[in-house]
Amino acid sequence: HAILRTNFYSGWHGQPLQIVYRHKSPSFHYQDVRGREHAVAEFVVQDKARGFDLSKDALMRVSVFRTGESSYRFVWSFHHIVMDGWCLS
Repeated sequence: HAILRTNFYSGWHGQPLQIVYRHKSPSFHYQDVRGREHAVAEFVVQDKARGFDLSKDALMRVSVFRTGESSYRFVWSFHHIVMDGWCLS
């Protein structure tokens, strides 16, 4: 989808500019955190603090953490410009 390859610049002649790239790598993170019970919670705190730079960051980030032999945690971070509360239902 085009929105997953999009960034927004605010300095173009005083007007916002939407750029849709032909190719842009998605933001995906995988980590095995078995035995480290607070690793996912720490990641979530850091991820929220990181925020999004609309001019260069992927506007949606996906992270998967292996927490056990057959259990995983999924963290889905996105900017409000891509999705809002109405989209989640």
